[in-house]
Amino acid sequence: RLPLGQEGVIIADVPKAVSTPYIRGGWLVGPATLVLLLLLVLPTAVESIQAWWQEPAFKRLIGTLVWPGLLVFLQSLIRDPLPAVGRWVLPTAVLIAAWITAGGWKGLAFRPRRAPVSALLGLGVVGALGAVMLSAYAHYGFFLQMTPPPGGWLVGGAALLLGALAWEGWLRGAVFTAAQTWRGTRIALLVSALPPLAVAAGGPPEVLIWSLLVGAVFGVIRLLTGDALGLAAPRAAGLILLGMLTVLR
Repeated sequence: RLPLGQEGVIIADVPKAVSTPYIRGGWLVGPATLVLLLLLVLPTAVESIQAWWQEPAFKRLIGTLVWPGLLVFLQSLIRDPLPAVGRWVLPTAVLIAAWITAGGWKGLAFRPRRAPVSALLGLGVVGALGAVMLSAYAHYGFFLQMTPPPGGWLVGGAALLLGALAWEGWLRGAVFTAAQTWRGTRIALLVSALPPLAVAAGGPPEVLIWSLLVGAVFGVIRLLTGDALGLAAPRAAGLILLGMLTVLR
């Protein structure tokens, strides 16, 4: 027995292993449910995709998702051994691919006059979420410190900002514009928020939750201001905050 207010480990012997049907085969419930769901949904999904493929707006949306997305996925695979020049080349390639698939700057939603408003709103969101995150870790005794990106604050920070610009130009720019043209605002908000979850799959839960929340809120900001350019600065600030979690891994 452990008294209240004290830390320790409680160890007890288990007299006998209890075998139940769930213990023996419970692990099959999840995969079996997924297979059943796929069997039910797949026929309808195939028919829908075949019908959508006849629409030029859908093809454009797929293009904005796939080509820049492949470069982003490649960057996530080789992030650790990525040389200094690669931190500039790959984000530039993503931005160019997004620009091409979006059909120019208008499709990227880069509107300099509205960018300050987008930046202020985005920084407010990132600051609030960051404060909650740091407070939660501090409550459990983890006091996180800000660390400079690879290359230092000047060079590394500029590369980080370029990457954030490419990311927002892709998602809140090309993808959002194409999805909005295809099926309207709700689909645009949804589709532009999902790719980061695929890129961050297998990563820390904090990164997945952060990606989902920030993606959803940035989509709303993009809708209100019509601008994705100003969201690059909040995106970069969020990446710096997430970089503070590496000391825990």
